[in-house]
Amino acid sequence: MNTSHPEHVVTTAVATIAAVTIDCTDALATGTFWSQLTGLAIDHAGSEFTSLSGGPVNVCFVAVPEEKRVKNRVHLDLRVESLPDAEDRAVALDARIIERFDGWTVLVDPFGNEFCLVG
Repeated sequence: MNTSHPEHVVTTAVATIAAVTIDCTDALATGTFWSQLTGLAIDHAGSEFTSLSGGPVNVCFVAVPEEKRVKNRVHLDLRVESLPDAEDRAVALDARIIERFDGWTVLVDPFGNEFCLVG
């Protein structure tokens, strides 16, 4: 489908986003990190599948056997009140800062998944 021209844009929704799902090696550990970072509630906890709710969409973590090898093609951007405070909190939870820009910071969680904090 060519979406480069307005006449090809779909104007009637056929679906809504139910969840963003992230592959990982340990769903419970990854989900716990993200719950602590975002304040989202863990509504299902397990090493194979963990889900968080309470935000605009649910965030799910599914254990897969393969390790992450390359940069994520999709990542979460998290809006924050104070970029320095959010960076400090993320680092205290074992995230690592990759690069700082004017107004946002790129980090990786303890499991290698990229995300951005946006001030």
